[in-house]
Amino acid sequence: MATRMKGGRKIMTGRITEGTYNGNENRIQLFDGRYDTAYKLISFKIAPVSPTLSQELVGKLTTEPNSNVTTWAWENVEEVAWAHWGTDKYQDDYSNVRDDTMIVEDLYISSYNETIDGAGVNYEIILEKMKIEAWDAASIMVRNNSQSGPA
Repeated sequence: MATRMKGGRKIMTGRITEGTYNGNENRIQLFDGRYDTAYKLISFKIAPVSPTLSQELVGKLTTEPNSNVTTWAWENVEEVAWAHWGTDKYQDDYSNVRDDTMIVEDLYISSYNETIDGAGVNYEIILEKMKIEAWDAASIMVRNNSQSGPA
């Protein structure tokens, strides 16, 4: 059973280059060298660098690098959060986080800006550090590496 650790909330903000998926900027290193801690994913949001321009953005968080940010596969256990921000076509903000997501190792972020190439995408990720049993860490890592099959 996972229990919340005191002072365990982690809020990360930054900017990611659109269209990348396997570079250093895409990898968010969470592993602390211990197998008795994990992070619960609470929230994922994206927004444009220039919000006054008409544009459409897509973002995705995964537990392994994923080159296809514009296609969402909710049955894929490696995909853990999805976000959309639009001012032109859809006029909405959307964010979905897989409720049962726990991360022991690393997280990967990728984004796409349909309208403005190279503009980048702002992001906010909120995680909660949890105390877990070491055997739970093993099962979490197997699941996050898509070795457990569909969610």
